[in-house]
Amino acid sequence: MLNAGASIDPPTDPFAAASTVSPASSPTSHRHPVRPISGTLPPGVVADIYGDADPPRVPVGPLPPASPAKPWPKQIRPVREEPPPPELSSLEPPSGDGFGRRYIIIAGVLLLFLGYVAPATYMSGKILPGTSVLGVGIGGKNAAEAAIQLRAALSVQIRTAVIVKYGAVRRTLDPALAGLDLNERATVARAVTGFPSPIEVWQSILGTREIAPVVSVDDTKLSAAIRSELGPAFDQPKQEGGIRFRGTVPERIKPKDGLVIDTPRMADRIRQAYLSSDVMVDVVLKPDVAEVPIDEVNDKVRWAKRAVSEPLTLVSGSRTAQLTPRMIASSLSFESDGGVLRPVFDAERAIAFVGRQLLDPDKAARDASFAILQGRPVLIPGQSGQAVDTRSLATDVVKALDSGERTVPVTLTNGPPRISETEARGMGIKEEIGSYSVAFPCCQATGDNIERIAADVDGYLIRPGETFSLNEFTGRRDSSRGYAGPVNTTSVRGKAGSDVPGISVFATAMFNAVLLAGMPQPEHASHDTRLPVYPAGREVAVSFPQPDLRWENDSANGVLIHATATDTSVTVSLWGTKRFDEVTMGEVELTQQVAPPEQKQKGADCVPDAGAPGVTARVNRIIRHNGKSVTTPVITVYAPRAAVVCDDQTSSANPDPFSVNQ
Repeated sequence: MLNAGASIDPPTDPFAAASTVSPASSPTSHRHPVRPISGTLPPGVVADIYGDADPPRVPVGPLPPASPAKPWPKQIRPVREEPPPPELSSLEPPSGDGFGRRYIIIAGVLLLFLGYVAPATYMSGKILPGTSVLGVGIGGKNAAEAAIQLRAALSVQIRTAVIVKYGAVRRTLDPALAGLDLNERATVARAVTGFPSPIEVWQSILGTREIAPVVSVDDTKLSAAIRSELGPAFDQPKQEGGIRFRGTVPERIKPKDGLVIDTPRMADRIRQAYLSSDVMVDVVLKPDVAEVPIDEVNDKVRWAKRAVSEPLTLVSGSRTAQLTPRMIASSLSFESDGGVLRPVFDAERAIAFVGRQLLDPDKAARDASFAILQGRPVLIPGQSGQAVDTRSLATDVVKALDSGERTVPVTLTNGPPRISETEARGMGIKEEIGSYSVAFPCCQATGDNIERIAADVDGYLIRPGETFSLNEFTGRRDSSRGYAGPVNTTSVRGKAGSDVPGISVFATAMFNAVLLAGMPQPEHASHDTRLPVYPAGREVAVSFPQPDLRWENDSANGVLIHATATDTSVTVSLWGTKRFDEVTMGEVELTQQVAPPEQKQKGADCVPDAGAPGVTARVNRIIRHNGKSVTTPVITVYAPRAAVVCDDQTSSANPDPFSVNQ
């Protein structure tokens, strides 16, 4: 076909148009034009392709001239491009914008890996870089390394005291005493991370991270330290309404509110300020309100005056013991109970001195003590036995004082001794700490009484902090107690009493032994006038119930009284543990002498007396220890004693210089 355009139809299957025909029935058109009659063409092929059968032959002659060539006429028709079907539109190649986006994603993933995953993997399980505790860098270290570094770098701050202030007052609190310390392991545990987040990685790369330290606190020690170390400086404690005795005189204590440290709040503040050396803690106070009103105090003062108005007699069968007003006052106290003052009687204190007067010596419990043998203390075991029921006595005495009764029956029981062997062993009785002897010239009653009181007192143990009273220990001294001679009425420094001869000699020996042992100066009275038989300024006048000789064992150890007497002298020694290198008494200094007046008397009763001038005696006690010395004066003022001149030569002499004024 001339000028046929390219067909846009899909090609046909050359085999689809021809049907399958058997050779027998094949038409002529399907017979092979060359092969025998039996030959057939392939399916779909017709004999036309081979042309017609040979035409008749013509004679061969010259060919006609060829016609001139003419161009093939072309038929121009418009070609219309059909749009592709919708299902093929998605098969277009990617544009330039999609290709760039792919590179951005790849770059982002790479940046994520380099900027987060890689450093986070490296930092995992370690302390992030830039981490510090109180300025100490611990970044990049593992937990063990960081803990060691923190403890070393903060060693000074760990030991630095916490400063506490209130107004202008400053005090420091030792962290070790208060139970404060750095817990470096817990602190490091705060800093260590697992796999860090992007924010944590970013912060560690570009900045720093400060971790607060963890403080370990012993709450019990901290509270105790606040009370003991800060309380005395800052507390303004309340003054509870109450009563105290000055001698035998009850004195009222007026109630007054106060302020005290608020311990829980202070503990929180101190805990927060610890390890911050530039921080001072302000004291937190809270009200401390008194409970006992003044009306209750006034009511109990009247009760106390009645209680000590006269002695109280304890009775056990045929035995009696007298509690003097001074003994009652020293054993009586008042306790606040919900705003009410309740009297409390310390029966053990009272019975410690008068209990032996109520007991059969053969049946009574015996305290463990010491005997001085060959210059050494030897323990004497204690023994259980008869004793006063002090619990019942304490209740019975308060009831008696409340009702106005002055006689109290005593209940006896079997019980242990006041001091056990174990307690005695722990008292530190190992050496003589003070001793003094006094000589006396006569007489029989004086010597007997001195031996008797020495035997009573010998071996008595005084606990640390305990006060010894000679009158409370022996009770009234008369023939019923085994003392000899007349009981003379006495008046010493305006105090009236009565006593047997010789007791002041023994008391003088004990007074000086106490001074030489370094104990506080005893409560005592001297004779009104100077007597030549006593050492001036170092003597004691004792009578019952007053004046008394009282002294305190202010040492940390016990004190043993060891007393011995002969016909002409008495020695009192105190044993315990020495506290000072040396204790000495200086020479007496007599000043401000006043001449005695003269009195003339007549009659057989006149006793001549040379008299004595008035004088002030001063004796210094010097305590030396560790290269230092402390001097304490003992000053006694004596009034002049009139000289007695007898006109009658038949006047008698004084048979016993110790029978008057003791």
